[in-house]
Amino acid sequence: MTFGDTVHLALRNLGQAKVRTTLTTLGVSIGIASLAGMVSLGVGLQDQFVGRFLKSGVFDAITVTSARPQANRLGFLGRGAGRRGLFGGGGRGGARAGEAAAVQPEVPRPALDDDALKKFVATEQVKDAYPNLRVPVELTYDQFSEVSTATGVPMSSKDEGAFQTLAYGAFFSNDLDNACILNLDLAKRINERDPKELIGRELVLAYAAPSAAGGSLPIERVEAKYKVVGIVERDPAPALGGLAGLSGLMIPLGKAKAISAGGFGGPQALLRGPADTSVYATVTVKVTRAQFTQDVEDRIKAMGFSAFSLNDALQGAKRAFIILDIVLSLIGSIALAVSSLGIVN
Repeated sequence: MTFGDTVHLALRNLGQAKVRTTLTTLGVSIGIASLAGMVSLGVGLQDQFVGRFLKSGVFDAITVTSARPQANRLGFLGRGAGRRGLFGGGGRGGARAGEAAAVQPEVPRPALDDDALKKFVATEQVKDAYPNLRVPVELTYDQFSEVSTATGVPMSSKDEGAFQTLAYGAFFSNDLDNACILNLDLAKRINERDPKELIGRELVLAYAAPSAAGGSLPIERVEAKYKVVGIVERDPAPALGGLAGLSGLMIPLGKAKAISAGGFGGPQALLRGPADTSVYATVTVKVTRAQFTQDVEDRIKAMGFSAFSLNDALQGAKRAFIILDIVLSLIGSIALAVSSLGIVN
C-alpha cells in the first residue's frame, strides 16, 4: 500500500464518521486553545507585574550607606577573660589579653563622599550615583503655610518613575534653578479648586542657614522664592528602607546641596567630614538594567560600604510566576490530553 492509498483510506474513514470527526477536531482545538491561553495568561501577568515595577525605578536602584563598625570580638572575649578567664578561670594573664585586645585600632571605614560617588559612577553597569538629601523647609503661598521636607531630585530622574508623565507642567530645566515640583496631594492642599493654576507661580521656602553676622544665634532664617514647574499625579516610588523616599515637595539636587551645605539640612543632609569635606548619610546608585543590580551591589560591598536593594524581591516574584506558568500549563495540558485520548479511541 502506497502513501497515497493510506491518505485516501484515512479520508474515506473520516467521511464515514462525520460526527465523530467533527467532535474530535473540536476537542483537539479546545485543548490546544486552552494550553496556549493558559501559558499566555501566565506570561502576560508576569510582564505586567514585573514590567511595571521595573519602570518604577525601584529594582534598578541600590541604597548605599557607610559600613557600620563591627564589634571587637577579641576585646569582648578579653574583657570576659580578665574577670573570669576565657573559660571561667580568671587570672592576670586574661586581664592582659583583654587590655591588649581592647586597644586594637579600629579598621578605617571609607567615607561616603564625592570621591566615593566617582568610584560608583566609574563602576561597570552603573548609570548614575547621587546623594539622598532631604531638607526641612517652611512652605508659604498666599495664606497657606506648612512645614515640609524638600527632597533633592537629580536631573537623571527625568522621564523615570513618577516623572515619566507629569499631571501638569514639566521637569526641571537645570540643576541650579529656584524651581520645584509638587505632588498632587500637596498641590490640592495649596489650591484645592484648581491645582494646575500653581504652574508658573512662586512659593516661598524658608530654611535655616549659618548666620553671616554672627552674634548670639549661629543660624538665621533664609527665604527664597521657588517657581512651581510641574505637578506629579502619583507619589514617586517608595525608597528602600524608607531612607531616600521623595516627599510632596521636590527641588533640584544642586539646590538641595546648597541648602544642606550649612549643616542644618536634617538627618539625611550633608555631614561634615575630615578637612571640611561633605559626607553623605545615604547614596542611591542606579544601574543600567535591573539584572545587573546584584553584581553592582556586590562590588560596592567589596569597597567597604553597606548596600542593599529590592533585587531579591524581584527574583522571588519571578520564581512565583514560573510556578504559576507551570500550573497553568498543566491545566491546559489536561484538556489536550482528553482530546488526544479521543483521537486514540
